[in-house]
Amino acid sequence: MLNQLIKHEIKTTGRMMGIIYSIFAVSTLLVSAWCWILHFNQIDVSQAFFSAPLILYGFTVFILIAASFIYLCYQFYQTMYAQQGYLTHTLPVKTSAILHIKIIVSTGFLFLACAACMVSIAVVVWASTGEGFSFITMNVEQIVIEMAQMLQIPKASVYACLVVGLVLSCITSLLLFFAGSSIGQMFHRSKGMAGILAGIVLYYVSQIISLLFVGSGYLIFHSLHLIGDARWAFVGGFFLLILWTVVYYLINRVIVKKHLNLA
Repeated sequence: MLNQLIKHEIKTTGRMMGIIYSIFAVSTLLVSAWCWILHFNQIDVSQAFFSAPLILYGFTVFILIAASFIYLCYQFYQTMYAQQGYLTHTLPVKTSAILHIKIIVSTGFLFLACAACMVSIAVVVWASTGEGFSFITMNVEQIVIEMAQMLQIPKASVYACLVVGLVLSCITSLLLFFAGSSIGQMFHRSKGMAGILAGIVLYYVSQIISLLFVGSGYLIFHSLHLIGDARWAFVGGFFLLILWTVVYYLINRVIVKKHLNLA
């Protein structure tokens, strides 16, 4: 049953996400073709005429990432707490398992959207500069080398940290608004609006607490003469990501298992 539920979740969510990925691909191809034609045929055009499609492309990428995130949050709410939630929770599967599947599938789709964004930007940069992909990889490699030297860790560890950090960022951001939707179920009226407000409040509360952590850490490291060591800042950033991921997950899990009320 779990395998069928996973396939169904991927299929239903993938319909809209597939459209978003397709728009990524089409916009990338169109802008890249525009830049390639102008660059390699040495067509003399004004800077404004050349930049207009790039500006439009930038807005498109931002909108697509935002649309991906909003849709995944909307899909979670609809299939967990709205009318479709009644059908979801009649399945012969533990409620916690349903929650886990939705978190994993949503994270996977958001991670792919971020990856598609980075690949798209790399292709457009290649087409607009004519430097080739080696130009992009060399710059990325240089950044990684500098990070490895600063953190005093191998390059492979830097790449692994970047991937893990992106995955954690996807999970944390989704769980934040999932938690808001879950808190909204504790109210008897206007649960959807209550969930949105709860998510906003939860965001600001987490930011304030994070700033307090950062300030306290700065004072402690300064007193220990460790403030110049970048590794502590790097570890601290990962600690906060993991901390809020756990907190948001526990909020979702507790409400879904003990306080779920679709009435």
